[in-house]
Parts: sequence; C-alpha cells; structure tokens
Amino acid sequence: MTRRCPTPLFACLLCFAFVACGGSTDDDGATGSWNGEKAHLSVHGLLNGEKIDVSIDGDDAEDGTTIWCERAYLVPSVDGAVDLTQAVQAETTIAGYAKVGNEERFFELELMGHGLQADEPGTERTIVPRVDDIEPKAGEMWLEWEWTTLDGEDLLEAAAEKGTFVLGEFTGTPGAGGVVIPEGDGYIGGYAEARWSVDEHLSISFTVPCTVNDVEEF
Repeated sequence: MTRRCPTPLFACLLCFAFVACGGSTDDDGATGSWNGEKAHLSVHGLLNGEKIDVSIDGDDAEDGTTIWCERAYLVPSVDGAVDLTQAVQAETTIAGYAKVGNEERFFELELMGHGLQADEPGTERTIVPRVDDIEPKAGEMWLEWEWTTLDGEDLLEAAAEKGTFVLGEFTGTPGAGGVVIPEGDGYIGGYAEARWSVDEHLSISFTVPCTVNDVEEF
C-alpha cells in the first residue's frame, strides 16, 4: 500500500497564504499544518469551557485500539441485491480514547456531509454550521465533536460553526465493486481548524488506521 502526504509545494503555498504557519486568522483558515503520515492524534484548544490538550502517537496510535477511523458507505439495493459498484463513501469518523484532566473519555470526531475518499491530498473544505435536512454545498462539510464517559454517558455533542479542513491522505485499496475499502486497510489523515464560538476553538491533526466500516443499504 502506498501512502502519500502533501507535497512541499502545497505546504509552502498554504503557509504563504496565511503569513505564518501555526497562526490564526479571523476567518479560521487552516493556518497550522498536518503532522504527517505517521499515526497520531493532536487536539489542542478550548471546548465546552474545558482546555483540551491531547497528544497520542507511537504504538498507541498505530495499533487501532486507542484511536481509529470508521468509514461510512451508502450502498443501493438493485433488484433485491446490493450493488457495490454504486457505493458512495458518505462520512468519516475518527474515534478513540483520550484524557481530559484526569478523566479518561471516549471521543468521536465526525466529518460529515461530504465523502472524503474521492478527494486528492491537499483538498480544502470549508466547515459550515450543521443544519439537518440541508446538505452542505460543494466545497463544504460539517465537523462535530462528541465526548462520552467510559460508562456510556453523553457529555457533549457539538457541531462546529465554522473553520477549515484539509485532507492529508485517504488510503486503501477498494475491494469488490471498486469502491468500498475493506476494514483494516488504509489510513486517513488531515488537519482542521474548527470554531464553536468566539472563545471555543480546536486545532486538530490526525492520521489513524481505518479499522471499521459502516455499510448501510438504501
């Protein structure tokens, strides 16, 4: 399997456009950078009144048990049989376990309203407010963060109001039908600057193995 990362030219153009890497702008563009193809999760900022400072890498990031990706596919049923050739990758979730203070939690970072599988590395999407029954326009997507206790108690489910997501990589070899990538094959990586309010903002970089698929018939 060949894994790719953004070209140096893309990285240079991205930094130049926003004056300096790692800064912030009024329109919440992705001014930082993806941390690369080595498995990791980095989440820093303030959300729901809590300071978030999460860094996971090494074996904890690579083995698919601490952090992982779930790819969601929609597959039509034609004449009573599933037609994998018409499958559509519709949603991507980054999930796993992280500590906030001394509390271990389960999290989900949901990238919704746009399938990332067909995008090229370096593709940039604008994060917009989530409005049910109104799909994001071309070039837009939703980003949602969820916290749950290890006992299953919901702590937070909040969609970002604005921001930017840049795809780092989406790898894996499709199986039967040429669209659905088998579970355990491939990685997804990317970088997001997401804002929930004037004060609440997260910078997120990740590369995680895709160990789970959600294939839904329609």
